[in-house]
Amino acid sequence: MDVKPIINEPFSSWQQIDWERLDLEELVTIQRKARTAIEGKRKLEGKLRQATNGARTLPEPLYPGKARYRTMITHVAPARLRDSVDKLDRCVLGVSLGGSNAATFHGAKLEAIVRWIAARATRCCVLVGDSLGRISLEVREGMAPQVAEYEARALGRHYVAETEAIFRHYTSEHITFEFRYGTEYADHPNFYPYLDNVRATYQQNAAFRETTHAFAGEYLTRTARSLGQGEAGLSERWQQIAREYLLEEIALFACFAADGWPALVYPGSIDSIVEVAEGRFPALPAPLQAFQFIALWLDAKNGSR
Repeated sequence: MDVKPIINEPFSSWQQIDWERLDLEELVTIQRKARTAIEGKRKLEGKLRQATNGARTLPEPLYPGKARYRTMITHVAPARLRDSVDKLDRCVLGVSLGGSNAATFHGAKLEAIVRWIAARATRCCVLVGDSLGRISLEVREGMAPQVAEYEARALGRHYVAETEAIFRHYTSEHITFEFRYGTEYADHPNFYPYLDNVRATYQQNAAFRETTHAFAGEYLTRTARSLGQGEAGLSERWQQIAREYLLEEIALFACFAADGWPALVYPGSIDSIVEVAEGRFPALPAPLQAFQFIALWLDAKNGSR
């Protein structure tokens, strides 16, 4: 059966096609053409939305040519807000310190993310995750809690000094970037009440507890793999630390949402955060009902933007 006539058929007649009669090569050809068409439509729709919203002129990239990355959206939660991501008001860029994806927040990869935000947002808060970074250091480096906290704070300050030029390069009359540290939120009046709420939900809600455990298992497995260790070394203590990581992170995002920063942008999808943004756990702090998660993916082939 020739693939071309099938593709040229109107969509209404596709339901009558006996797909089982097609061989694998023909199906793969149709799949490839469909993916190409879908990607083309998405790009066109994105350009039309930007034109409607008033596309911004961005400065020349600091990492031009082959060093550039193209940034694409892989997930938006809740899904109903996907059409609004090309015109953000205030968003938070979450920066991981010391984790397996820490390299994403430097150099050309970081610029691609910042460039994506600069084309869409009005204000961006760069959340340097030093408070959560201490947990990562405890797991990855085996540091004592007090030492890990000191080192994480130092890493956070060093990160800002190292990357500030990229954010300054894209600051304009349309977009401003401001740095905040996770450790600052220990003094937020709502942080500990929210954390108590999140911990109570963990104790009382089996589905949320399952989500937390799944996150901890995935995080520790990925960490062990990056360190060249087997899963046998993942003790119950590390499991508890990884669970606490997620609970603190959710309380932190609740503080941001309460302060008028409800949209989190992050280079990678985190299933547990997606579930929170989709409203699966209504017992969590109320500001999370307005929480939005935008997961990005960086493609090295075609350049940023």
